[in-house]
Amino acid sequence: ELKYLNVSSNNISKIDDISILHALESLVLKENYLSKPDSIQNVIYMKSLLELDLSMNKINCNLEGILEVLSSCKSLKILSLKG
Repeated sequence: ELKYLNVSSNNISKIDDISILHALESLVLKENYLSKPDSIQNVIYMKSLLELDLSMNKINCNLEGILEVLSSCKSLKILSLKG
């Protein structure tokens, strides 16, 4: 029944399958090493996710690739990509 998860500043380079967190609504991944679309691909399986914070990551591809992955997140309402 976890609704909020903050794993900022943990040197995360890829989001593994966390779809078992069925009720998760907010995921904060600030200041990690997420850099390419495939590093965040598994968020598409999080059906309750309303808010995703990817601020201050090492995104080194064009932003369109990241946004293409996130376009599959139909419940997502808030996306932060600051920095």
